[in-house]
Amino acid sequence: MTADRDESLERRESARRSNWIRLASIGLIVAGLTFQYRNLAAPQRVAIPMKTLEVAAGSAPTPAVPGSSGVLRGRNVVLVTLDTTRPDRLGCYGNPDIETPILDRLAANGVIFSNAVATAPTTLPTHASILTGLYPYHHGARTNGLYHLAEEQLTLAEILSENGYETAAFVSAFTLSERFGLAQGFDHYDDETDAVSTLVGAPERRGDRTTDRAIRWLKKTRSRPFFLWVHFFDPHQAYTPPSPVAERHEYAYDGEIAFVDQQLGRLLKAVDAASEDEPLLVVTADHGEALGEHGEVSHGLLAYEATLRIPLIVHAPEALGRGHHISARVSQVDLVPTIGSLLGVEVPEQLDGVDLTRAPDPDRPIVAEAVEYQANYGWAGLTALYRGSLKLVDGPRPELFDLVRDPLEKNDVFAGRQHEAGALRQQLHALRGAKARLAAPSDIGLDPDDVAKLEALGYAVTPGQQSEPRTNGPDPKEMQPILNQMYELLSNLRTDPQPAIWRRVADRIQGKFEEPADLIAALEAMTAEYPNFAPAYRYLGLFYEEQNRLADAERARERFTEIVGTTAVD
Repeated sequence: MTADRDESLERRESARRSNWIRLASIGLIVAGLTFQYRNLAAPQRVAIPMKTLEVAAGSAPTPAVPGSSGVLRGRNVVLVTLDTTRPDRLGCYGNPDIETPILDRLAANGVIFSNAVATAPTTLPTHASILTGLYPYHHGARTNGLYHLAEEQLTLAEILSENGYETAAFVSAFTLSERFGLAQGFDHYDDETDAVSTLVGAPERRGDRTTDRAIRWLKKTRSRPFFLWVHFFDPHQAYTPPSPVAERHEYAYDGEIAFVDQQLGRLLKAVDAASEDEPLLVVTADHGEALGEHGEVSHGLLAYEATLRIPLIVHAPEALGRGHHISARVSQVDLVPTIGSLLGVEVPEQLDGVDLTRAPDPDRPIVAEAVEYQANYGWAGLTALYRGSLKLVDGPRPELFDLVRDPLEKNDVFAGRQHEAGALRQQLHALRGAKARLAAPSDIGLDPDDVAKLEALGYAVTPGQQSEPRTNGPDPKEMQPILNQMYELLSNLRTDPQPAIWRRVADRIQGKFEEPADLIAALEAMTAEYPNFAPAYRYLGLFYEEQNRLADAERARERFTEIVGTTAVD
């Protein structure tokens, strides 16, 4: 009897824990979506003025990084990646309204690129490209959450480790957790995150704590050169800069960037103290942020410059000179071959990137892709091809932009220049080939809590798929207004007794829905208006389950699967 009673108690306790995890996961998803939408979509946030890029006055134009092969042989290497950072929010790219003195000084004393682009508008694919020199369709880590970097891919950390370097990484968000494959080659990979700095408990680590960890590592005694990668997540939503930078900036997004600039200054002092010779420093971003441009609230869905254009600074002034400006278009995939060249270290020949110590071909094609919502909802993927001044955004409704005349992509010239657009499409398809097709998602065992963490950071994640995502789905540009409408509904949930995480945002959210049932009714109305809009059914399923409407939850999940697999939106 005692054993039976113990077993029964254990079953009830296990069920209680599972139920709490499920409720907390739903709460984390909703709280994250709620705050990110309100934080981004408030009029004062969307009204952030968009700027064309102008590098700081006095920068001398140069066709290539002015350094010969091996000029920095044996030097320490520091890679800093700024999450979700637009170059037009930095002083060195022409914006005087934001405090970025450290980045401005690095640009003035180093090499600044005014036309660097990301390989994707999301975190994992771009960092995998930075570390491998490959486009996402070659390295395989195509989206956040559902894919990972496979062990057979060779990373910069592995290359440098084989050449005698001590390697360490300090990352600040769950999207770069070790489980997603980027720890390859690092002797030390610090991916611990916390919820202290965020309103909704999203799994990130604020920049000062990441910097503290990196500084402690830098103070170690070592006999080998080091490769250090530090990732700052702060500019990602939700935007909650600390005092006093918050009070000094009109926009919270700008305050986050100013805060990261301060932490970068702290980090570089420790790097200098740990380096006998001048280190090689590379500062860039994984992607940008839409801030309402083209109707996109944040990033990940579309393939416009707001989310693809990134800052890039290479700094080693004694060896490379000061105040150089490279206007040629370059990509994140160029970093591995360029760093390898400067260090005199051999890198694989079959990379997508080129060595930027040699002037790149001005007619060179460069590729970027946005397939996050294809993987999760079966919508069409979007692919950008840059060549010369032209940018093709290929998809169900392709677009063509002349970025010299129209840097903010206000004027689609596809209809009037179809011959050029057709040639670009052919070249794009030839470049990508069969690799363009999304494989079935990786089996990395995400549990509901993991999914909630990713979605609280703003990423849609639909785990459990066993087949390749469809290729004939609707154009994400057409889905954007409906997606915004759904996020507006989710952001209007005021509060609820369970789980507690909803109460944590109640004082910041003045929504019209007092109860989850009210939100359910609004989502049901939305599915009546848009019967083939898959995301609404996904969230309906979560809320039905939370309300113990299990049959309704199952029907919503079945409808979601049916839409993602077979149909387009009406």
